[in-house]
Amino acid sequence: MFILLVHKLPVQHIGKKAILKIGKKTFQAKSKDAAKKATVNFSNATIKAGGKNVYFTKAKMQHILQNHHPNYWTGKGGKSMFDPSLSVNGVKNIVTNVINSNKTTIGNALKKGNSVNVYKTINGIKYKVNIGKDGYVKSAYPV
Repeated sequence: MFILLVHKLPVQHIGKKAILKIGKKTFQAKSKDAAKKATVNFSNATIKAGGKNVYFTKAKMQHILQNHHPNYWTGKGGKSMFDPSLSVNGVKNIVTNVINSNKTTIGNALKKGNSVNVYKTINGIKYKVNIGKDGYVKSAYPV
């Protein structure tokens, strides 16, 4: 397991290839297909929060992986990254854990028709989950 000091990691380019370095490990940008293949068995999740539903879809999991997981990253710079050893299910568990720990805050925001950012520190790493006013998870990442 990597111990990450979470910050926006710089992207290097070797020719046209985007490269990300975390510690001694190097990750090359992947095609969007990598995240699609990784989420083939992903099941959408619906979580009740203060009388409102929060939806976590396969499409948003793919978005999160493509932008914030080094094994599925598509090359965009300036992004914070999940620990590379985390599985897709591990990322899903983090997102649902953050949501479950902030149900009152989420429910209150959604009842007012607002989007909301919620946070939780898990194993010493603070995570942010953004939920749109429609109740759908928009993104999640370490901060």
